Amino acid sequence: MQRPLKPEEFLLGSTLRGECAFVLFSELPVAEPFAAEGQDRIDGLHFVTATMDEVARFVALRHLRVPRDRCLPLVTRATVDITDAEPWRLGGPRGQVVTDLHFRSVGGPGMPDGLECTGRVSVDGEPCATARAHLSFPEPAPPRSAARPRLLAEDLRRVRPERVGCGEGRDVVVHGSLVIDEHRVLMDVVPHPGNPVFDPGRSGRAGAVLLIEASRQAATLAAGELRGLSTAHCLLTRWSAEFRGSLDNGAPLRCSAVPGALTRDTRDRPVVPVRIEFTQDERCVGTVDVVVLQDC
Repeated sequence: MQRPLKPEEFLLGSTLRGECAFVLFSELPVAEPFAAEGQDRIDGLHFVTATMDEVARFVALRHLRVPRDRCLPLVTRATVDITDAEPWRLGGPRGQVVTDLHFRSVGGPGMPDGLECTGRVSVDGEPCATARAHLSFPEPAPPRSAARPRLLAEDLRRVRPERVGCGEGRDVVVHGSLVIDEHRVLMDVVPHPGNPVFDPGRSGRAGAVLLIEASRQAATLAAGELRGLSTAHCLLTRWSAEFRGSLDNGAPLRCSAVPGALTRDTRDRPVVPVRIEFTQDERCVGTVDVVVLQDC
């Protein structure tokens, strides 16, 4: 539902040029493809990013008149904070999720080249997440027939699902010959060919979802292997990313994860910051800073 920003918008149905706001209502539990078996919570990071992406596409197409072939938002900067984990739990009756989103177009006069987005999420009236992002709408890249990275059977079995907080093998996206030393973990990012969530032909968000999930899994693995956290109870409470353009779908994608010092939050739960770097052909294509909480 669109939320009027000014009285004339409410009375006349007009929209303030370059700005708009929406309120979305939904109920828990929501569909969550990455919840590990037995988990009692929803992954707020994926919920918030998916909601913001969906509404941003609508805003670009209907309000900003961005051509349909450019309505695939590219995240250049984004931060999601899970400010309270408790409301995301699945126990008890279903909770009502309210998401407030505000969008402002950026760029020169005429066709905007991006959106600044902010959002707030509450469950049953309890604030539990905030988000901020800068999305761009690049010109569509020319089609190319590059081969997909090679999938090896031993690679797909290399990382057990429970080590990255997943319920089944086809959700695991970090593989390869893991190089673990005393301060970092290296891994290849390879989605399972049988999982439609990561298939660009079946999902317009496949690329963004892959990067978000790879960063979550890499951080969970590093926090478990190098800081001793229980991966079954790892929850990302902060996700802050910066990406440098689109990925090359024909080039292998690798990431490294470096965990920081373990501290404790106000409830004496272990907390570990993790720095993640994505590379293609030795070129850095994005960095993500996350905070991993052992929520139990």
